[in-house]
Amino acid sequence: MTTALKDADNLARLERLRPRYERLNELRIRNAAERERAERDLAEARRSAVEIAGTDDLDELRAKITENYEENTRTIDEFAQVISGIEAALEAVNGQGA
Repeated sequence: MTTALKDADNLARLERLRPRYERLNELRIRNAAERERAERDLAEARRSAVEIAGTDDLDELRAKITENYEENTRTIDEFAQVISGIEAALEAVNGQGA
């Protein structure tokens, strides 16, 4: 148990503690504001995801992204085949004319 102090001593201790308390209170206020902003940002991101992808479910969004990657790869593979076909046809035409 601590020794009881006179009021003047306790007041002095409180004054020494005040800057620490004020710093912590400012952090609390700042963190509350940042949390509110983060919650608004999250709500906006969810609305945007639903508008763009039709869902805000992370697993569904990941699946859609994977599907898009696969589709992009297939499309580029097809494009590469078309380019190769054109190159082969041009080589054949140029080879015949020589």
